[in-house]
Amino acid sequence: MTDHPDLRVTLRRFSIRRSLLAALTTTLLAAVVIGVSSWQHAGQSTTTASARPSPTEVAVVGVEQKDVPIYKEWVGTLDGLVNAQIKPQVTGYLLHQTYVEGSLVKQGQLLFEIDPRTFQAALDHAKGELANAEGQLAQAEANHRRKSGRPRRKSRRLRPRWLQRNSIWVLPKSSR
Repeated sequence: MTDHPDLRVTLRRFSIRRSLLAALTTTLLAAVVIGVSSWQHAGQSTTTASARPSPTEVAVVGVEQKDVPIYKEWVGTLDGLVNAQIKPQVTGYLLHQTYVEGSLVKQGQLLFEIDPRTFQAALDHAKGELANAEGQLAQAEANHRRKSGRPRRKSRRLRPRWLQRNSIWVLPKSSR
């Protein structure tokens, strides 16, 4: 009996209609339940919201007649006659600012005091390097004297100056 093609199509259509009807019924039932619960909730909130808030208190001030100053305000920027860009010649941490912002300053006036510790450390380092170089020079000279076997002479000039410039022994023009 189920082998007939028309019967199979009809049974298939019937099962699809039954599934659609079940889905529609379930959706409609869920909508009714949600609607009823929201209606009950809205009914409860209206009873609590029906209590009116107390009126706002307003302060009352007496009126008096008097002169009121008129103020005018503008937005703008000011430029000085001479605007100087202050650029540091050295880097360091600022200790003090010796001028007031916007005040007049003179050329050569001290504006900032910079922490001297970094500069003092650099100076001490340079002095140490200088002492090290002088010590190396003295040691090299002592090694040279020791290796050459001669004591250091007091005067390096054994010949006249005009002979020191050239290694050739030439007499001056007047003695020829």
